[in-house]
Amino acid sequence: MTSMVSSTWVCMLTEYSTSLRCLYDTGVLAHQGGWDEILLVAAPIAVIVLVLWQATRRAERQAAQRASDDAEGPVTGA
Repeated sequence: MTSMVSSTWVCMLTEYSTSLRCLYDTGVLAHQGGWDEILLVAAPIAVIVLVLWQATRRAERQAAQRASDDAEGPVTGA
């Protein structure tokens, strides 16, 4: 597996990067121990949780506002 990865890296060398050290300058990221894959999963989940949390708070505030309006009694129109 290691030889396959290193041979792939060698094939990725460009005219601007003449050594493996320069690969990161060109934006190439290899597996970084799993943290990058975790971010690919965790970031969308965190966004969805945040959006649902905000929607729940908004719905609860609207329900509380309606309940307080109903407690005041019906509004009579002129």
